[in-house]
Amino acid sequence: MKTIVLLLFFMCGCATTQLPDSSGTLPVLLYQVPLPSYDRISYWGELKIELQLRIAKDSSVQEVIFLSSNTDPQWEASAIKEIRKWRFLPSTQNGIPVPVWIRQVIIIRPKKSFKISLSKIVFSDYGWADSIYTLPKKGEDFDSLARTLSVAPPSEHQGKLGETDIRTFPIHIQKELEILNVGEYTAPLQLGNSFIIFKRLTAETARKMD
Repeated sequence: MKTIVLLLFFMCGCATTQLPDSSGTLPVLLYQVPLPSYDRISYWGELKIELQLRIAKDSSVQEVIFLSSNTDPQWEASAIKEIRKWRFLPSTQNGIPVPVWIRQVIIIRPKKSFKISLSKIVFSDYGWADSIYTLPKKGEDFDSLARTLSVAPPSEHQGKLGETDIRTFPIHIQKELEILNVGEYTAPLQLGNSFIIFKRLTAETARKMD
């Protein structure tokens, strides 16, 4: 069965919550769940859908409204369940998270699942991430750096993500992970307010780290 990759584009904000002014920010996608397969899309085709989403202060998607009418109701109901699992860096006004409505166009295309084993080091500052980026090339152990430097939650042992479907990441991170070979690591990639260096592991290495 075919699966779907999402390409996301913000269009504008609207409705019940006023858009942030120059002192505010719009939501930023952090995590997405691929939408259900849709039989009407041919293997080389694509489908453009316009949505209206209400992003809450806690980063969750509270409401989903389909503005396009080119999909069937049953598929839309299934898609809404998955979209409500997405997470955003919330909109802010004067540094305070606020709920906001946004309009968003997504383009869905058939694509097979792409799962790889990953480890990561998370930084809150790009300059610090960039300075650490060269250390593994000089012989520093990536896992040790993850344990001592990463600001990721302690529950993420040694920064290990394990086997991960890269489609859960925003598209700019997906593109970098698609070309990452085993043993290689990325330059710092921005995800919300964080900067992450990802390393691709072998499946065997990932199991040993459990």
